[in-house]
Amino acid sequence: SDCSRENATLHGFRNLRVKGATFPGILKTDQQDDVVKGVLYLEVSDEAIERLDRFEDTFYVRESVAVTCSDSTYDAEAYVVPVEHARVLSNETWDRTQFERDHLADFLARCCGL
Repeated sequence: SDCSRENATLHGFRNLRVKGATFPGILKTDQQDDVVKGVLYLEVSDEAIERLDRFEDTFYVRESVAVTCSDSTYDAEAYVVPVEHARVLSNETWDRTQFERDHLADFLARCCGL
């Protein structure tokens, strides 16, 4: 197993497809039953965070969140769509499996070198 990352759950957020795009945005909701399944990366370097900040640009805001891994809760940071920009999101839940199957190669080709 890879000790540098763990499967994680973020409560009180939804993972929605960005309108006109294949990539997602997570949005804070008022419902703790809303969850985003993802990965918590541990021991991320300052250089990697700076690169992520440049990549995510101003479309997302990096904010502190609490995620659950197995039976423990961790303080983490996530790139979320600010509520005032929620209009950029569709009502369609983003599907990671479909993205990886249908869109990942093209997405990586367009983002290469960032």
